[in-house]
Amino acid sequence: MSVDWKHSDWIRKPSKMETYLREQQKKLAKTIKDEARQAFKVEGSKGNVYSVTCDKNHDNWGCTCPGFNFRGKCKHVSKIQKTTQGG
Repeated sequence: MSVDWKHSDWIRKPSKMETYLREQQKKLAKTIKDEARQAFKVEGSKGNVYSVTCDKNHDNWGCTCPGFNFRGKCKHVSKIQKTTQGG
């Protein structure tokens, strides 16, 4: 007698309540993250739009442009820093 067992037969699917709670945790984590960071849209010199982000204390900056990913700094971040810090 041969029994055909699939790996998926051994895995318990999450209940509706578990799925709901997991989704609520994700939403809450995203809300907390969004409130802790600010985001600004900046148009680049060639018309591309980049997202510049910083934490609420303006200590940690980021940009979606290739220059920031390569050098860790860029003119988009500098522009927003001058604007937000009154410089």
